[in-house]
Amino acid sequence: MHDFHEYDADKSGYIEIREFLPLCTQINKAFDLGAPTAQDVFSAMKIFDLNQDGKLSPDEFWNLIHKVLQAMLVKELEANRSNQIKADKTEIREIMNDAAFMKELIESAKQSFKLHDKDGSGTLEAREFYYVLKEINSAFNLPSPNVDDVNNALEFFDKNQDGKIDFEEFVKLMKKILEIIADSEIESRHVNKAKAQQEARKVKEYPLTIS
Repeated sequence: MHDFHEYDADKSGYIEIREFLPLCTQINKAFDLGAPTAQDVFSAMKIFDLNQDGKLSPDEFWNLIHKVLQAMLVKELEANRSNQIKADKTEIREIMNDAAFMKELIESAKQSFKLHDKDGSGTLEAREFYYVLKEINSAFNLPSPNVDDVNNALEFFDKNQDGKIDFEEFVKLMKKILEIIADSEIESRHVNKAKAQQEARKVKEYPLTIS
């Protein structure tokens, strides 16, 4: 893709529109895109043909290649970030399934469950469960739950469908909330890291609109 003369088939010193198709095809392939249409080729030529003479000079070609390499680097960074996020989330799940972690979670959940189980019945009825959800929503800067929110959450976490949340179900709820918080922190951390990497490399995303 980097050899100007490879695409300058007639050795005119320029890449005309008919010679531009193989280059566009190679670029699309690098980004896992389909074969470019005639409109794609003409659109790309219009973008990178800076003096609008209908062909690419060596300088215009290298400007195109520079933008393509930038976009490829950004793509690679995004792919690496996505893979690392998945790996970090997997590690978090392994930690949360560890016996020591679960022991600590259960002990913490006991205190919270006892606090919300106002009538000491050993279960959280809908009216008691409402305050659990209210505290969770508050932690995420969300509005207080309505009746539908409570019913939907009950339906999801009330595995035995008795209309209330027992302690085992409560522990699973707490674990799910911790997973959501951890996932959010992981994603935020990697987004910030990616921004720092791009700034360090002076990389700017370039919308390569040829397909």
